[in-house]
Amino acid sequence: DLEALIKWNLIVNDLGLDSISLGAVIGCFLESIERKLIDVNLDEFGFTEENIWGAVDPIEKLFTKIAYREGIGNDLAEGVRSFCEVKGLPEELSMHGKGLEVPAHEPRANNLTALDYATTPRGAYHCYEPMHLSSYMNQKEEIGLTKQVDRFGTGDDVAEAVIKIQDGSEAFSACGGCIFGFWFIHKLTPWINGLNGITGRAYTVDDFMKAGQKIIRMKRIFNVKCGITKADDNFGKRFYTPLEKGGSKRNIPPLEGLLEKYYQIREWDAQGKPI
Repeated sequence: DLEALIKWNLIVNDLGLDSISLGAVIGCFLESIERKLIDVNLDEFGFTEENIWGAVDPIEKLFTKIAYREGIGNDLAEGVRSFCEVKGLPEELSMHGKGLEVPAHEPRANNLTALDYATTPRGAYHCYEPMHLSSYMNQKEEIGLTKQVDRFGTGDDVAEAVIKIQDGSEAFSACGGCIFGFWFIHKLTPWINGLNGITGRAYTVDDFMKAGQKIIRMKRIFNVKCGITKADDNFGKRFYTPLEKGGSKRNIPPLEGLLEKYYQIREWDAQGKPI
């Protein structure tokens, strides 16, 4: 229902809600009532047992309930992790990384996405998007990202590519650049030249990447001090159940092995703490 989606985006923007987290928590709620995992008066919202996922008006009502924390909306407003804990829901419904809801980019479809979701400072954050390297995009000539990276790869090249994209993205964002633009530049030098022209500095590509690396490191140190551990470098139990059809059929991201490689390259210890 394209018209409903357009309308919903306008409503969500006006309410100041994040559409990714909102969609994820509503999806969790709909699956919960479909599977009768929580006791909800369907009539209160306008749902019927035959029409849950396609019920446009009832779903729309949830937006304001969440925004104004009315009724069930008060629990949903806290996000997927909290909602599942409060309602005692199965772990597979708690799809998040460090409390941030998993967006539309399927981690079973690309091991770079899986490792990125698990390790970004914010959790299941979608804006670094190293997965583009599997389709000849987001390549960066000066830092050695010039070849396609197998989306089902398990080697050092996967961890190295994720790290380079994360570091470059952090440096780019720190300069005030829109991260969408970062995906489409195959060379960093023109951007760095512009930065130097504005600031009067003489940054090199190496300086730029080291700055991004330091930012990632500082964020990790902060997170560790706040209680984040290796166990939080994850994205939810459901994504360890293989899909039985489609291009990602039966791929389960080998996260443990990729994390080990990632930590070693970052010079973090085996528990993901910067040394």
